[in-house]
Amino acid sequence: NPPFSTQTMDLYSPLIAALPPLSTLTSIATLSTTLALTLSLEHDTGGLTLPYFSDTGKELPESAVFALGLTLSGGLFGISGILLWFILRDKHLGPHARRCANVAVVCCVGAAVCLSCLATLDTRHYPNAHLYSAILFFVFAAVYIILNTIALHSLRDEADDRART
Repeated sequence: NPPFSTQTMDLYSPLIAALPPLSTLTSIATLSTTLALTLSLEHDTGGLTLPYFSDTGKELPESAVFALGLTLSGGLFGISGILLWFILRDKHLGPHARRCANVAVVCCVGAAVCLSCLATLDTRHYPNAHLYSAILFFVFAAVYIILNTIALHSLRDEADDRART
């Protein structure tokens, strides 16, 4: 079978399903670690008891953990979106749902790139680039989730229709 055929992708479905939670857990572990480091090393928190998440990644060693962890999380997020698109590509989607799936995968990759950018461009040295990357990450991720939900809902409705006939 070709590497991205429906049969191959269905075989790896459990792994693909594990990627989004793994990405989320990586983000939570990264932010928890950088917060613990920031507070224990008494680094600048901007006058707040608990700093903004982005401020936990502006000094060493936290910035290295922040960059590595969130870049890894972005990569897992992007890969999961691409693999899901390969699965949806061969399903019987209507034209609207297919367009939603196609735009969704582009937004997923955009979100992954923006998360990696905000992870590596800290608030101390690149405040504007970090801010724009963060905004774009959330916009791309929200659009990805909405469009993917539409495509998956359409797939479920079609399966229900086939089951009734």
